[in-house]
Amino acid sequence: MAAYLTYDTLSAGIQKYIQRTDDATLELIPLWIMLGERRISRDLNILGLLKFIEGTLIPTSGIIAKPNRWLKTNSFYVGYNQLNQTGYNSRKPIYNRENSFLLNYWPDFTKTGLPLFYGDYEYDQWLIVPIPDQPYKILMSYFQVPPLLDATVSTNFLTDYDPDILLAAALREAFMYLKNYSYADEWEKKYTNALQS
Repeated sequence: MAAYLTYDTLSAGIQKYIQRTDDATLELIPLWIMLGERRISRDLNILGLLKFIEGTLIPTSGIIAKPNRWLKTNSFYVGYNQLNQTGYNSRKPIYNRENSFLLNYWPDFTKTGLPLFYGDYEYDQWLIVPIPDQPYKILMSYFQVPPLLDATVSTNFLTDYDPDILLAAALREAFMYLKNYSYADEWEKKYTNALQS
């Protein structure tokens, strides 16, 4: 029978590796798994963590909510009419800029036009300038944190495709907490080697 990684098998494996049975330590296993998942999401920009969304901009509103579990924007395109043809038959990239650039470039939010730039407005929002004058179609891609493992989510992309990286990241967190720095260094090396492969 083939072995596969789930939240339960990962939790049980961590318990065996750390060789601890006290409740105070075992209660931290979900935390170590979550910290490992988040670290992998930051370090590993791969197709399995890349998501695409399509939508429509709201005219006269330059604020867009970021998707849940958004981590980093990869690309942003706006569709527009070209040569007065019907439909949005052309697409062009809009470019990422710092918030201060956006506010200096387009200080009057009552003026509208074809969007050229976007940037982080708050952690969970983007600002697009010029403020859209039409309901332009958008296509964007972003890297996300996968659905985090817990008692209700037993598998995700990492358990299916990168179980070695997930195990190494979670054990590195565990041994750092337990102040067993030699094992933490060992698992850090395993994590780095798996990440590079």
